[in-house]
Amino acid sequence: MQSQVIRVWVYVPQDAAFGLGPGVDAVVRVPEIPDRTFPGKVTRIAEALQTGTRTLLTEIDLPNPDGAAQPGTYCTVELHIPRKTPSLLVPAEATIFNKNGLQVAVVQGGTAHIRKISVAPRFGHAG
Repeated sequence: MQSQVIRVWVYVPQDAAFGLGPGVDAVVRVPEIPDRTFPGKVTRIAEALQTGTRTLLTEIDLPNPDGAAQPGTYCTVELHIPRKTPSLLVPAEATIFNKNGLQVAVVQGGTAHIRKISVAPRFGHAG
């Protein structure tokens, strides 16, 4: 078993898979090594989504020159997928929820305007 480069497989949900491809940066974290991250890159992606789960099998190569990451270890993966439209993080305290749905106040030209927003799921670490 080769341990200089660890191959990580992860199933990426359909809603997060757009923009994913070879060369995308990844950060792998191992719960038993909390003060260390392992940078890697996406090397391959499946041709199609898994029909039952709507996920895309993604392969990441993780350089492991010191052997700190062990093959077969449970880990979490953070993918840095480029987006055409960047997301905006809004603190929960700044949102308005009423009969009109979820909203925020936006200031334009010195005047506050209420805008409807949608919330995307948040998985993993902030940052």
